[in-house]
This record gives sequence, structure tokens and C-alpha cells, in this order.
Amino acid sequence: MVTLTSMAFPIAIVIARTDEEAHALSQLALMGSLIFAPFLTALLVINDMWALKQLGLESISQYALLVPVIAVLTTINMSAGYLMTRSGSFNLSACATVGASLIGNVTKLVLGGFWPNTLSLLIGNAVGYLIAPLLALRLRVHRSRKIAYEAPDQLWTIARSHWDFAFLRAPQNFLVAISQSIPIIGLTACFGPEAAGYYALATALATAPVSLIGNAVQAVLYPRLNEISLAGGDTTKLLIKSTVCLLVAGSPFLAVTAMLGPWLFATVMGPEWQEAGVYSAFLSLWLWLGLANRPAVSAIPILGIQGGLLLYEVIGTIAKLGAVIAGYGVFGSARWTVGIFSITGAVAYALLIVWVIRKSAKVRRRNQNDKAG
Repeated sequence: MVTLTSMAFPIAIVIARTDEEAHALSQLALMGSLIFAPFLTALLVINDMWALKQLGLESISQYALLVPVIAVLTTINMSAGYLMTRSGSFNLSACATVGASLIGNVTKLVLGGFWPNTLSLLIGNAVGYLIAPLLALRLRVHRSRKIAYEAPDQLWTIARSHWDFAFLRAPQNFLVAISQSIPIIGLTACFGPEAAGYYALATALATAPVSLIGNAVQAVLYPRLNEISLAGGDTTKLLIKSTVCLLVAGSPFLAVTAMLGPWLFATVMGPEWQEAGVYSAFLSLWLWLGLANRPAVSAIPILGIQGGLLLYEVIGTIAKLGAVIAGYGVFGSARWTVGIFSITGAVAYALLIVWVIRKSAKVRRRNQNDKAG
């Protein structure tokens, strides 16, 4: 939802040609979230939380109106994060993240002590989303980095020059969110909430190290690839090298999760959670290649192939939906459903990596021909 309201403009901040353009993109993202948030609220009210009721989630419908607020705060947080990535302020980013996490968790503890309910957790998360960019802004001001605000006509020009983020990348990210929710919805509908709970726990624990490493690598690699591209250099070598390094670095995770996942879950959390460990073992291949595809995903906007990424995501989402249907309709097994979904996702990631590397090599050959000519 955040990528739709912000029109994916925060992702474009890193590859902006000037700092003024980067700040303008952050302004566009905030404007988009502020404009779309009321429409999102009206949609939820007019439909009387219909979607939540259809999914059996009536219990959280009272908190659904907080979604637009969280979307705006998350947009601010994302923009601040990409601005720091662009400037290479990784220490600043770490300080802001740690400070926001500390303040957010303290807020949860304090509110939870007086009102132990879901609303306290949501408010704590919202405070964390808001504090991080405020801390970053305070540190930037302290370092005498001025933030300029563009005129409306300049904002419109910049928005037009980055149309592919609004019309191609934002829908693609929305499809990613849908495809990631397919197993939860499918397992709940076909095998009950218990199977869905095992899957949710397995993904939550197994994706934590993958996300930590992947986000750190991507934060460094994205601006570096952009620098090489702007200088007319070859991004292919860095793409291949970083992908291979991530495959090697993720191999211990793959081995441990695939072979010891069920035992680890049963030992640490109790034998009743062994099934979640089985799911994590099935998901390990998908998560491993998901880590390895971070360089390829970083290179896509730089290479200007976001239209192809959207097409890839449409086909991939259909394939993942088919995998869940096959797991239930053909095998009638939750384990088979998770396994087929994981294999489908892993194959899709591998194809994406190969496709992006080939596109990068094609750009390299074209640049060489232009220099020769």
C-alpha cells in the first residue's frame, strides 16, 4: 500500500541526478501519500471493511483506519532512508534506526502497561516510523546540510521524468505484497489457520537474517551501481561478483535451515512447532535465491527495465497462485503447497538474476559500440 501512495518515488531518490532532484522526489512521495491517504480512508469506510470480513479478520477492522496514517509515516521513513543511502550516511542511518527502535519499543512498553491491546503496539510502531526520519533530519541539520523545496512546476517536471516509478515500479511492488500474501490466504482457506500460523512463524524467523544481510548489501550496492552507470562503466562485473558473494554467504543459512530447521524449531520452541520448522526447510531455497537477487533488483531502475520487471511480477504472481492451487488440488497437502510455492519462487528469482545480468551485458556492449563509433 505504501508503494502505491508514494508512487515508488523514494526508490528513485538514490539515482537522482542532483541533490535538489532527490529532495524533490521525497517531496513528491510525501505529497502522493497525503493525497491518497484520504481516498484510502474513504474506501475502507465505504466498503465497511468488506475485504477484512471476507478474510475473517473482523477483529482488526477497528484498527484499519490507522493504515493511511501508517502509510504516510512509512513514506516519510523510506524517503529519509534513501536520502541517507544516497549521501552514504550509513552511520547516520544506523543512529537514526537505533534511536527510533529504542523510542518505539519504550512507547510500546509504557502504553502496553496501561492499555495492553493491539492499539498500543500500532501506536508504538507509528512512533518508530516517525522518529527515525526526525532524528535523521536533526542530524542532517546539525551537519549543516540544507534541504531545498522545489516549486510546483519543477516538481511536475521531475515527476514526469520519473514516470516509470509511478506507473511501473509502484504496481510491481504492490504485486510483490500480493504474491507474498498468497500462501497465507491459501493455507488458511484450504488447510485452516493452524497451517497458516506455521507458515507465518517460519517466514518471520527465516526471513529475519536474510532481510538483515540483503538490506545492508542493497543499501551499499544501489548507489555504487548508479555511480558506475553514470560514469559509463560496466555494471555487469559488479552484478555477477555481488550475486556470487551473496550465494556463497547465504549457503550456510541454506544448509542449516534445510537440514536442521525442524529440529531447531522443536528444540527451541517446543515439539508442537516442529511443523513450522518443516516449512522453513522447504522455504530455504526460495529465501536463499531471494537474498542473491538483491543486486539484480538494485540494477533494474538503473538499467531502465522496470517495464520488464512489472511483466515478470505479473507472471510470477500467477505462477505462485498456481503453485498454491496445485498443492491443494493435486496433492492435498500443506507441506506440498509450501514446497511447490518455494520452488516456483526460487525459479522465478533465478530467472530474474539471469535476465538482469544479460540486460546489463547488453548495455555494456552498446556503450562499447558507441565509444568505438
